[in-house]
Parts: sequence; C-alpha cells; structure tokens
Amino acid sequence: MSSKNIALAVITKYLDSISPYKDFIENAYNHNIKIKVLIIVYSHGIEDNTYIKLKNILNEFNTKLKIVKANNDPPLQEKLKKLGISSKNIKNLTSSPFFAKYKLLPYGQYRNIALLTALTYNSPIDYLFFIDTDVYPYLLKKNSYHTYFEKIDFFQEHLKYLKLPKTIITSSDYSGYYILPPLKLNFLKKFLIGLEKENCYNFLKNSIHGLKYASHKRKIKNTNKILGGNLAINLKYFNILPPFYSTTYIFKNKLFLGRGEDTLFTKTINKSRFRIIDIDLKIFHNTYENFPKKPSLDDKNVKDRIYYASTGWLGRNHFLNWLYTKTGQQTQKEWNKKLKREYKNLLIGSRELAFHLNEKRFLDLGDIFLSSYNQLDTMIEEYYKTIAAWNEVKRKLKKECALNETTFN
Repeated sequence: MSSKNIALAVITKYLDSISPYKDFIENAYNHNIKIKVLIIVYSHGIEDNTYIKLKNILNEFNTKLKIVKANNDPPLQEKLKKLGISSKNIKNLTSSPFFAKYKLLPYGQYRNIALLTALTYNSPIDYLFFIDTDVYPYLLKKNSYHTYFEKIDFFQEHLKYLKLPKTIITSSDYSGYYILPPLKLNFLKKFLIGLEKENCYNFLKNSIHGLKYASHKRKIKNTNKILGGNLAINLKYFNILPPFYSTTYIFKNKLFLGRGEDTLFTKTINKSRFRIIDIDLKIFHNTYENFPKKPSLDDKNVKDRIYYASTGWLGRNHFLNWLYTKTGQQTQKEWNKKLKREYKNLLIGSRELAFHLNEKRFLDLGDIFLSSYNQLDTMIEEYYKTIAAWNEVKRKLKKECALNETTFN
C-alpha cells in the first residue's frame, strides 16, 4: 500500500448516491492504493440511507468519511479559528451571502472548503485528489470496430507524475460527451467566438455525436490548463498555491455562477519554477448521466446544459481577461478589441441558436455579456478578499507546521 496519506475530494449539492465514490475507492484498493479519507463537500442535503451505505462501504476499505458543509461549516470554522485566522477571513473563505437568497454557491468556495479540510485534517494529507460526481475511473476508447471502456490505475497514474521534482499538479481532460453537443448552426463559429470557445469549433462542426475519446497513445506534457474533476495536488507545495476562485454575477435578479475555478487556479503559479502536468488520462465523463444515449436538442436537460455552460463562460471570461491584462499577457488595447469582437459575434450566434432551439432565453446572452462586464469591479474585489484570506491561512499553517516540526515547503 502507498505510505503517503491520500485524500479524495468531491463537491456536490446533494449526497444521494454511492456512485462514483465507490468506483474510485475500489479502483484504489484494486491497485494497492490506500485512500485515507473521502471528503465530500455538500451544500443542499444528505440522503440518510446513502450516507449509511457509503460509510459501511468505506469501512471495508479502512477509509474515513468526512462530510463538510460548503457554506458555514461550524467544525471547519472552529479549526480555522484555532489556527488564528481572523473572523473576517474565515467568513470570506467559508461563507457566501448568496446562499440564503439564491441557494447557490460559487464553485471556487466548494473547492476551497475541500482544500482547507484536507490541510487541517487530523492526519497530514500528502496528496489531494479531486473528482466530480459524473466521472468514472475508466477510459472511453474507440477502434475500427467498436467503442469500449478500458480500466485504468487512476491514482497510480497520477502519482507517477505527481511525485516528479517540482510537480505541483497533475490533471487531464475527459472522454465522453463534450459539454456542448454538436450544433448545426450557420453561425456556430460566431457563437463560439462570443464565448471565447473558438478552439472547439472544428470538433463541434465535424463531430456527429459530440463524443471525445481517450488516446491510444498518451501524450504527457506540461500545461497551464487543469480540470477540477480529474485533478491531483501535491500538498507539499501548498505555500505557493493560490486559492480556487470563481465569479458570480446578477442578471434580471437571478444569480449566475461563473465557470472556470479550475482554469483560474493555475494562472498565477510560477510555471518556470514548478510543473503542472497534463497526464493525458481522459477518464470517462458521463456528461448527461444517461450514456450511451445521444444528447437530443429536444431534451430540456441538454438545453439547460448549453445555457448554463454559456452563462458560466460569460461570467468567467471578463475576469480572466482582466487577469491576463494585469499580468502582462495582453495589452488593454488588445482586450478592448477582443471585447468588441466577442460581443458582435455573440449577438449574431446567440440569435440563431435561440431560433434553432426555440428558446428565447438565448436571446439574453448579449445582455448577459454586458451585465457580467459591468460587474467586473465586484468580481475583482471579491478575488482580492479571497487572496487576502488565503494568504493568512498559508502564514498560519506554515507557523503551525514549524511548531510541530512537520514538513512544509
């Protein structure tokens, strides 16, 4: 068994199924990997029977179950208080003013709660893995004859690269249905330009069903792109990690969640000194939870997925461009030019999409683009609050480790 302490973390609204938790714990056991603790960060509810069943399963593998509330978890807040974290910063990291009214939380808050839980766990955690509730530890592949699943050693494949010198993070894309189904639009490219997803154009244009397959020959490479549902972090390097952060914005009295807390996570890491590795291990993503059924544009769930993916990217993009401009990766002039180009193309593409899907709400995407941009100052303010709180956590944890004579980079 592995001599290092490994935690597996999942973020979810509800704990109402033992899958995929059981799948990953069994995958670890079958390949001689011991998972110390399964951390489930939830926001809305726990089904009692599922909790009992999952706990019994984990007992068979000698894995602990740690359930944490994504918003205002008293035990976690008490741990942070004992570390000496200020009340203001505890609130900034563990509480959201939106939950009571909108019943929604920023994705970044969920992941920070999981990360804080691992860092303050009663036994030091060396490696923290993140998965999502709709991914599984096998690959979807295709050959000349058929599509098939291939079993993998999920944890060991990550650890093989995560243990390399100066490697902070390992991650990979998914196999399975892409988040957007194929859209047969005359102005598909314009729509994707408006979302800053132009790099998906050829795939969506040429794909019949929108399926992505795992490679037969993997290509391992350094990257600055990670995905939160297929992610491992070496906590030895916590002191140079930023917090997770994702945006929120209001449109027509409704809260929208920006996507990309995983994308933003790596943008400020010094990649000339530390490595983030794409291990090209495309685990299966059951995007619509009914594979192999093909996504239909008549299905409300598919339309919802397109809509909230679009609004999520629109919530992320302005902040990401601000960050690119602030760090010198683009000029203000280049950003202004990009803004005009994206808005113009989004108006054309979203109108056609609204007609194609018979969904008026897609006509709002142009206004949502502007609304998100107009709330950028608030997003930046919240980002700096998160950074300040995170820096205090790192200082106090480093002091705590020094007092206990434990390793902390």
